[in-house]
Amino acid sequence: MEEKTAEISLADLPQYEKAPNKIIPSQQLFSVEYPGYVKNMDKILQTLGGRKGLKKAVNEDLMELRFRPGDPFCHPINGDVIPTSNLLLKVSWKRKKIKKRVSKRLVEEEDNNQSDDRNIKDLDFQVIGIISKTCRFRGKLKIYLL
Repeated sequence: MEEKTAEISLADLPQYEKAPNKIIPSQQLFSVEYPGYVKNMDKILQTLGGRKGLKKAVNEDLMELRFRPGDPFCHPINGDVIPTSNLLLKVSWKRKKIKKRVSKRLVEEEDNNQSDDRNIKDLDFQVIGIISKTCRFRGKLKIYLL
């Protein structure tokens, strides 16, 4: 049997635009996958044990979540801290500003019309840091009303 080999030249390949180079900061971050809706960050930090609880989780790889922090009969939910290698990105769309003349002065307003013809070139992203550890709460939860 004869083997057929296909030769592909670089001219036959589609031409793509190069992706922009971004500098990845060396800042190490810690993330928490919280098992609920976050409305008030202060209450969320209290349920996780405050700053002391977060420092303990980073050092000891275990985090406790108490939905009622002041109640000694509230059972904690244990979260596992696992090593990860994720990036935290800040993604934003560039908005067009419209200049208007209002009583002898020039005012700039953002165009809030959300059109579907957004282009990928209007997208801006910034790398904030590397998420080296993530806390996940995968155990069974009792339903609490905060």
